[in-house]
Amino acid sequence: MNGDFEDSRITTNWLEFLPYHPIFNSEKLGKTQDDFQGLKFYGQPRTKPSCITATGSKLLIVAIDSEIRILNLMEFKLAWRKAYDLDQLNTLEFDEYLPEWMAKVKYITLDTPSIKYTIRSLIVNFKEKGTLLSVIGDYEVSVLVIPKTVFSDTSNDKITCKAYNIGPYYHILGQSPIAKVLWHPMSESGSHLMVLTENMRLRMYNVIDDVNEPEHTFICTKSETPPKNQRAVSFCFGQSSEAWGNFVIYILTNLGEIYAMCPIVPSRW
Repeated sequence: MNGDFEDSRITTNWLEFLPYHPIFNSEKLGKTQDDFQGLKFYGQPRTKPSCITATGSKLLIVAIDSEIRILNLMEFKLAWRKAYDLDQLNTLEFDEYLPEWMAKVKYITLDTPSIKYTIRSLIVNFKEKGTLLSVIGDYEVSVLVIPKTVFSDTSNDKITCKAYNIGPYYHILGQSPIAKVLWHPMSESGSHLMVLTENMRLRMYNVIDDVNEPEHTFICTKSETPPKNQRAVSFCFGQSSEAWGNFVIYILTNLGEIYAMCPIVPSRW
């Protein structure tokens, strides 16, 4: 690799080309004209992704509706660098044709038939080296294991991936909507998933042992039945530098209230 690959003048320039990659292309028409306003690149219809995240293994994960796509960022960056060295970079203009160097960098679609809902959030478990991925909709939560073939198999554009529905009795349409989901940072196995619903219930699942029933359920209010106008909107863990930091959870409500709960501890940590 060239020594100036990390030159500050060009290190991040490749990111300017990333939004043009086909991983963001929509394969179907938008419901409204606004869905595609200003989002048509290289003659392809575009849609705003439901969410975007990245793993510590330099994988870009994009969710569009109920579909999950993965792009190897290192492969994209190296292809850009080669085009840069050969002076083959096109300007960022709307065109009917994708640059050849970019077209060669394929993305992989994860085949997850059980995920039929619109994905609102993706949370990677970095403790597990980016292998566990939680997929969150308005009411549903799933966990999938990113296959190792994503790193090595470049011949297939679709890889089957098993998705496990979490708490199917609690997290379904008709029950309380999901406010936020996080992996517990102090889980020894790296498998404890925290699910907060708007009805002020916080459930801890050990997704390795049991995906149906929570290991613990916490009521995040003083009374078992919260006021009708109160709902949870988000939560976070405390800082590890604090006493009991990662065992403290702060819950934010729509009324601007903040509740602190401690200790929130997995059975094994």
